[in-house]
Amino acid sequence: MLNRFPLSFHKPTLPAAIKKPRFSPLKKRPSPLKKRPGKNALPIVLFACLLSFSLGTLGQSLKAQYEIDRLIFSAEDSIQDGSFGDASRYLSQALGIGEPLPPLYYYLQGQIYLHNGQSTKAISALESYINRAGRSAKNYEKTLRQITQLQRKNDSSARKKQRQGQNIANLNWSEEKPAVQDYNHYLQSLYQTESETSALLQHINNLLKFYGYGDPDIKAATRIEGAVRHNISVKPPATLVTTTKHLSVGAGAQQETTSDRFSVYGINPYLTYQCSTPRASCDISNPATGEHWLYILDNESAASELAKAISALIRLLQKSG
Repeated sequence: MLNRFPLSFHKPTLPAAIKKPRFSPLKKRPSPLKKRPGKNALPIVLFACLLSFSLGTLGQSLKAQYEIDRLIFSAEDSIQDGSFGDASRYLSQALGIGEPLPPLYYYLQGQIYLHNGQSTKAISALESYINRAGRSAKNYEKTLRQITQLQRKNDSSARKKQRQGQNIANLNWSEEKPAVQDYNHYLQSLYQTESETSALLQHINNLLKFYGYGDPDIKAATRIEGAVRHNISVKPPATLVTTTKHLSVGAGAQQETTSDRFSVYGINPYLTYQCSTPRASCDISNPATGEHWLYILDNESAASELAKAISALIRLLQKSG
């Protein structure tokens, strides 16, 4: 006889060894940098600093003298490749650094002038090269031969003009220009500068200083009424500025400084001067107004040279404008 018990159903149970594991959501492990910023971030910061320093060191520019050498070697390579325009630009950059230039600079500059048909400038540059480098110069023999050839060419050209019966007194400005260039380049060589303006200014102010009018230490009565000292400078593009110091003679001497300026545009560049024995001075007239302008000692040769140099400076400024 069957037992009358209600039927019941039970879920089968698994043995403990194969029970399903209970999964819990994965927790995000904290970043070690966030957990301990003070200790773990330090090596990274130091590495970044070292890397920045290394990159900065690699990006440093060459020292001035080495940069000049680099530019000059680049100019030499450009000349060998026939790129005289590039060579000229490299030499201009080297000159613009403002440091002393090696002898090779002048040799390369001479080759550029020679290529451009500027024989006078070429001679001046090549002579500067020889004077600086001496007999040990790499291109010593070649340079001397080039100088000789250029001088012969200039002499031949001068004789040809003489045979043609040119009258120097009737030369116009375009024919006078080479003579002015020769004078300017002579002063460039004399004062060892690449700037014609700078060479002319140095020459003018040296003359004004050496032949300055009057001695402020003189205490006895003389023909000199008072000492003056002039200085000339250029304000770009074409303004001449004259600074004059008036010094009274004798004990208790005082000093007064005045300044004058004028533009060189539209004026006659040829200056006039007059020397006076009674006053023991030579005075040069202002080319803009015709009035008395510069006073020096009574020395006609010095006055002539000073007028010539100022005239050349005025013409140079008029041309550059």
